[in-house]
Amino acid sequence: MLFDFLIELIEDFSSWRHLSLLGAPNSGEFRDARVRRGTAWLLEHLDDPNPIDNAARACGLSRAHFFALFKKDTGMTPTLLLNDARMRRAFAWLESERSGTLGLLSENLGFSEQGHFTRFFRQHIGASPSQYRRVVDCYAAV
Repeated sequence: MLFDFLIELIEDFSSWRHLSLLGAPNSGEFRDARVRRGTAWLLEHLDDPNPIDNAARACGLSRAHFFALFKKDTGMTPTLLLNDARMRRAFAWLESERSGTLGLLSENLGFSEQGHFTRFFRQHIGASPSQYRRVVDCYAAV
């Protein structure tokens, strides 16, 4: 619920506002079977250090061809889908996990360093993961 609220707040200022009409991506929405296969691969391998190249390879395509097909079929890039999936998993983890570390979360999302994940999170939300968690904790206490 908090995730949806934050999205509504920032949606009006996003350069990707038109993508909100597509809804949350899942592997069943796309027409091209290779795009569906690549999407499923990306969503299952968020921890892969080179996810887009490996998703393209899993589909039997070059990186450039995979990007072109993906963009044509979905209106977004594989990177945007990957970032969305990473943020959703991060939100779910930050809202529920109490025993793990941010380092473990960043590793599970494919970031080589916790600092890279923190920077990624801050760029997308405008707050650090720990700040987000404090807001969630305050909201849950009410």
